[in-house]
Amino acid sequence: MPLAFRNPNPAAIKAATAEAGRVATLAAANMLKFRSPFELSAYIESRATCGAIEDGLRDSGLLLIEQTCASSLLEGVAARVKEVEKAVGKLPIAVAAASRVSRKKRKRGEGKEEEEEEERDIAADFG
Repeated sequence: MPLAFRNPNPAAIKAATAEAGRVATLAAANMLKFRSPFELSAYIESRATCGAIEDGLRDSGLLLIEQTCASSLLEGVAARVKEVEKAVGKLPIAVAAASRVSRKKRKRGEGKEEEEEEERDIAADFG
């Protein structure tokens, strides 16, 4: 233990006591005055209600922000779905064009490589 704590200064103790008394007096002067315990209870209840309302408003604000973010994400998804719908709408035309290009008849199992190559070409047209 440091030497300063073993041999306290009486003047410092007296000053600290006076300061503690001043702080206690100041705190008591700023305390709310209630005429009855019921009035105190009503005040405490009203403060708790105000706190709960403020928390609820803060939470509803956060929910509104989250809802706005979700709405914008859904709008983005809807735009992508429209793009896919347009691409799928072009599919019958591309298939018809591909079938016109290759009109020759083939036997079962022949030309698989050519068919896969044509599918890649068609997929490249959509890209």
